[in-house]
Amino acid sequence: GGGAAATWTTANPGLRTFSAPLVAPVAMVDSDNAGTGASQNEELITPAINLATASSVTLDFDQFFRWYSGGTVEIADVDVRSSVTGGAWVNVLRQQGASSPNPDHKTVDITAQAAGAADVQIRFHYYQAAFEWWWQVDNVRVSAVVPATCNNAVCTSAPGGAKPANALGASRVDPTTIAVSWDAASCTATDYELLYGNLASLPSYTLLGSVCGLGTSGSASWSGVPAGDLWFLVTGVDGAGTEATWGTATAGERNGGSASGQCGNAARNNGATCP
Repeated sequence: GGGAAATWTTANPGLRTFSAPLVAPVAMVDSDNAGTGASQNEELITPAINLATASSVTLDFDQFFRWYSGGTVEIADVDVRSSVTGGAWVNVLRQQGASSPNPDHKTVDITAQAAGAADVQIRFHYYQAAFEWWWQVDNVRVSAVVPATCNNAVCTSAPGGAKPANALGASRVDPTTIAVSWDAASCTATDYELLYGNLASLPSYTLLGSVCGLGTSGSASWSGVPAGDLWFLVTGVDGAGTEATWGTATAGERNGGSASGQCGNAARNNGATCP
């Protein structure tokens, strides 16, 4: 039952007023307009969202949940399902027993239910309602943090303790920390260093600083990362004052082939290569 107000609709059959930032068309389930003959258990479900590479996910929306104190104690739930939840709906927000502000902005962290899944769906579920008031929902937004990654060119093989780093990858852990990884297994140097500078200085490769002694595991946590846009690279060192090539660019060796002078390295071996 309920006619035009039988389920979720943007038609506004009850001619309700929307408070900014809610602006028509607004998704709405209007139990009052559905009338005394309607018993409502209504679902508004998003299409599947691919968040397979996300490290965190946030749901934002604007709403007005008007609760009727003399009725059946209707419920306004927000649920999430994905491969992470085993395909089951998991409740992330429940509203019951009181009206929300009008308007009301909600921010819900759904990382645990959505990050890493390629099939995320969100459900606005209004139920246990029979001639109650309504739920208005608008401006739904799903935001995801996807760590950036980058890869450098792969080189070809030669001996020497100062060998370049293959397959550089990086992802931001927090505003001042970057997790760095590289292939240290196929061509291990004695140790590795990280060199960085202001991105605006390219292609001159003017250095701002370095991180020494990264070790040979192929991964390191770069903490205290300066603010702003940076370029950075990882290269091998021999522990005796020589560092490996920084790799080549269009004009040849990056930084003209000169040593960085960082981490006690005054010489540079541009001839060492790795598979």
